[in-house]
Amino acid sequence: MKLIIACEIYPPDVGGPATFVKALVPVLTKAGHSVKVLTYADKKSIEESLVKVSRKGPIFLRYWRYFWALKKLTKSADLIFAQGPIAAGLPAILVKKLTGKKVFIKIVGDVAWERARNRGKVKELIDDFQTKKYSGSIERNKKLRSWTTKKADLVIAPSQYLKLIVVGWGVSENKVKVVYNSFKPGRTNVIKENAKQRLNLSGEVILSVGRLTPWKGFDLLIDLMPVLLMVNNQFKLVIVGSGPEEKKLKFKIQELKLEDKVILAGSVFMEKMSNYYQAADIFILNSSYEGLSHTLLEALSFGLPVVASNVGGNPEVIEHNQNGLLAEYNNQQQILDSIKKLSSNSGLVERFKQANKEVIKNFSKDKMYKKYLELLK
Repeated sequence: MKLIIACEIYPPDVGGPATFVKALVPVLTKAGHSVKVLTYADKKSIEESLVKVSRKGPIFLRYWRYFWALKKLTKSADLIFAQGPIAAGLPAILVKKLTGKKVFIKIVGDVAWERARNRGKVKELIDDFQTKKYSGSIERNKKLRSWTTKKADLVIAPSQYLKLIVVGWGVSENKVKVVYNSFKPGRTNVIKENAKQRLNLSGEVILSVGRLTPWKGFDLLIDLMPVLLMVNNQFKLVIVGSGPEEKKLKFKIQELKLEDKVILAGSVFMEKMSNYYQAADIFILNSSYEGLSHTLLEALSFGLPVVASNVGGNPEVIEHNQNGLLAEYNNQQQILDSIKKLSSNSGLVERFKQANKEVIKNFSKDKMYKKYLELLK
């Protein structure tokens, strides 16, 4: 087949969707498919299979340029695989209407909710957002992502939870297929103290990773540190990621006088993330929403005991008290108790580690790629 992958970001852009596309292309090529990738970027590409559309200018101009580039590419293509319902999905569906080409859309979250939360226009959690009516651009984005997704020939979601979200948009359940994300397993044979020395860390390291957005719950983790330090003065919280909440979190750290106990590590390239996983003692994911968390899978593969919020796709990875601990999002007492439990019970940590050796097999690259190739057939 001749395939066009329409995406919003692509390496060197950082993020799961960018990594996914970069890894998928050689798999499709090896299987005999011809692949072109269209993405938003300002610099020209040296890769023959990669076509870039400028990010500059108003949003409608960007979408218009993207649409025309996609239409041109699609003349000799059999199918468009869009990574998301609006920035890539909208142009793809418009091209479908003009050419009759088939379109697959991958949904990794609710872009309407994410945009509204990032701009501070809504405070609702994602589940409440689905049924509430809004005005202006928020409601337009809700209708737009639902419309494009319903017009697609096939919709791919990375978790059963996200499938239910998409079906709630009016998409036929039979048209939504779940394909779990894969990840690169970590090296667990590294001596933890050596990893800590490389990062100039000491003590018992609590690690959390993600974009610094309101729904990731990093502010509560910082608020908990004074209490945790009364339990164990050796605790150290390391947060890896960047985003719009960075200034707010830095101010909170200064306000609580935690400069030597809480580290905002900023963005870290993928090849260096292993250092942080290897140095950590506990991994925590306190977010109000996760489709299927890449960082959660990575933490498990490095043998880390996990505390995760009981939301989204997290319970599809973590079974409470079987291979990790689940807590309510932003529930201070539950999160505090969970951290204390993992810190003081080495037997429980080892049991979780052994259980997760089986769990992570469900998220192998071979399984994911086999499923995508089957769907293309």
